[in-house]
Amino acid sequence: MITLPESIPYPEGSYRPPSIPVYAGFYPSNVYLYRAKVYDWCSCGHSWTNPFCNGQCKFVLTRNRPIKFNVSESGYYKLCNCKFSANAPFCNNTHKLVRKWIMKSNKGFFHVTGYFTFFAVFAYWGVIWYQ
Repeated sequence: MITLPESIPYPEGSYRPPSIPVYAGFYPSNVYLYRAKVYDWCSCGHSWTNPFCNGQCKFVLTRNRPIKFNVSESGYYKLCNCKFSANAPFCNNTHKLVRKWIMKSNKGFFHVTGYFTFFAVFAYWGVIWYQ
């Protein structure tokens, strides 16, 4: 094993994203990781190959950068997709709290009511059209 200089050095359990990332998924990705191989975990959420980075953060206005990591033993690991885990890149079940927070915030409320309004208007137009 070689020691890695982290892209963003965080003590374990104290990761906080520099800016609000894109919520890339409701559940963590269960991924097989190889011992001593260097991986880049996407912390911005814009990657097409989540949970791994493909460099999209260079083209998007975000302060989040990939976190380089490796594991000491090969095996399956749960990698965070909500991008808010304090133990990044590994999941600590923060996604359950983030989902609740989004629904309690104004953004979540208006997001859901916007969907409801959109489909209600189209249903109303459909009923009027076929009368």
